[in-house]
Amino acid sequence: MGGRGSGPRTSNEIWRDNEKLCPRCKTYKKFNEYGISNSNTRGINVYCKACKREYEKEREKKTGRSYNNLIGKLYGIDIGEYKEMLNRQGGVCAVCSEEPKQKRLCVDHDHNTGEIRGLLCNSCNYMLGNANDSIEVLRNAIKYLKGNVEDLL
Repeated sequence: MGGRGSGPRTSNEIWRDNEKLCPRCKTYKKFNEYGISNSNTRGINVYCKACKREYEKEREKKTGRSYNNLIGKLYGIDIGEYKEMLNRQGGVCAVCSEEPKQKRLCVDHDHNTGEIRGLLCNSCNYMLGNANDSIEVLRNAIKYLKGNVEDLL
């Protein structure tokens, strides 16, 4: 070992038999004790759920940033309005009707008008963003999925 810190240096030391080492609490935990991550190649967060919550609370205290402040600045709503929207949608994504796999649903808005449309899971939010909110692109995607490729050419 040696070098910076005394933690594991190889993938085999971090991952073992359906467990992963949390670098914060230095404990091996089952994969279901980690959140899902779209930015990690293995698909799970670096920290276990308990450590991630602790980390986020510490960060919020240091920076004064909270989700309530963020949605207020970005979308002009408070956490109460967010919860009302969530209740109206039955706690699920407005597009796929799935419960969020992440901590919360994304606030979806029209990028031209700023008008809030609803709450979406990350996957549906990315889908609309990658299609540039284009109804035509999404219609073509439906045709493609139905096997009507010749209609697109």
